[in-house]
Amino acid sequence: APWIKADLTYFRDQGSDRLVLVYGPPHWENIGDFNNQGVEATVTLNPIDDLALFVGGTYIDRSPDDTPYAPQWSGSAGANWRFWPGFMLSVDAMYLDNYYVSDTRYAGSRQQVDGFLIFNAKLSYEFRFRGLGIKVFAAGENLTNQDYEYKPGYPMPGINGMLGFEFSF
Repeated sequence: APWIKADLTYFRDQGSDRLVLVYGPPHWENIGDFNNQGVEATVTLNPIDDLALFVGGTYIDRSPDDTPYAPQWSGSAGANWRFWPGFMLSVDAMYLDNYYVSDTRYAGSRQQVDGFLIFNAKLSYEFRFRGLGIKVFAAGENLTNQDYEYKPGYPMPGINGMLGFEFSF
């Protein structure tokens, strides 16, 4: 049906001598042999012309279990709503399960990062001026002020926002 789109993907990533860039001090680390496989599913719904809803998730069966930068579960969901001519509201959520990163202190060791769930939103207004496409927006990220980090010792910002312009020629 034109109002729904669904994708289901199986993937397998197998190899050896995978190099990962590790920071602090920067160096390359060989993580050795790995065999990751999993599934990813996404669904997008357009119940009406001006509304799009999406949800997606990924599961990875990791081998070894501490494969860096490969969370076992991840997911996202959100909506884009054009509620008035030129105006659009976008909201989304992202979840990452616990995962491992290369430990910068000891070569070949891993450190686990806690999983997290964050919420974001963006309100934009799009118009044309003298043939130029202009979009003005206000966006908020980590709206629940979640304490999280992608790497140990490098916390991500709490609730934050931005104002901006986009130009299309």
